[in-house]
Amino acid sequence: KLARELLVSLTEDTEERKIIKQELTREVNKDWLKALGIKNLENLSAIADFSATVKEINARELFKKDDNLYTYNANDFLSLLKYNLKNGKTEKMPITADSAPKIAQFVGSLEQKLIFYSQEGKNLAALNLEDNKISILDWGKTEALASPADFAIYQDKLYILDTSAKQIFKYQKTISGFASESKWLVAASDLSNVASFAIDGNIWVLNKNGEILKFFKGKTESFSYAIEPKLEAPIRIYTQADALYLYILDPVTRRIAVLNKTGALIAQFTSDSFGDLRDLAVDEIAKKIYVLNGEKVYEVGF
Repeated sequence: KLARELLVSLTEDTEERKIIKQELTREVNKDWLKALGIKNLENLSAIADFSATVKEINARELFKKDDNLYTYNANDFLSLLKYNLKNGKTEKMPITADSAPKIAQFVGSLEQKLIFYSQEGKNLAALNLEDNKISILDWGKTEALASPADFAIYQDKLYILDTSAKQIFKYQKTISGFASESKWLVAASDLSNVASFAIDGNIWVLNKNGEILKFFKGKTESFSYAIEPKLEAPIRIYTQADALYLYILDPVTRRIAVLNKTGALIAQFTSDSFGDLRDLAVDEIAKKIYVLNGEKVYEVGF
């Protein structure tokens, strides 16, 4: 810490001194990260660049199903891209649709379908991966969802966290979509600062200040963790039923944090390449984290 403070006082009045300060800063930062247990990933190469396939793509999310990573163009619903992890090829999917609502958010996967939420029509759409056709799903919601912050599918059920309602709503799967709305939280909870949530039987709610709330059977359970430096403005938490860990993405500190489910810190990763972190997907069996940074995907082994 002292070395970092001393670096601030070094002058940069000549080009030579500026270069020396930059080199010293890099070395001190490496030692600082190492002391904190943060692995600095140097010289990372992207495994995929979606902008090479669709030039003007605005990729906002990344999701994995089977051997493929998917993203979509937030500017154009019909630009949905697939990267095959086995052959390393990226393709724009040949999608057909009777109507094409603009995607607002990825919801989850169900059998051979990818489910999306459309803000414009406040409805759900499904992409059938067998024929690449999009269809609007029936959705028997009774509550007016004013502020849906995040979505998840767990054990064929749809979960939606709505900040205004201070509630997580659950819907049962039907032949044509979802219905039978119910309130999952036993009591309303302060969800005004939510960034993301994930389900593994428990529901893990990540707040924008880094706080993690744990719920089980609709009730709050105690959970805490310690991390240094603190998370500044995390945007994503990931886990699933058979996953050992919680994965958190914090763009401000260019960091991925991995916790176990009792709150112990397992690992932290950072990289100079993480200048525009947007999302992540995880394959725990292969011990790989796939990170969407801008329009590029990086692979992090752990």
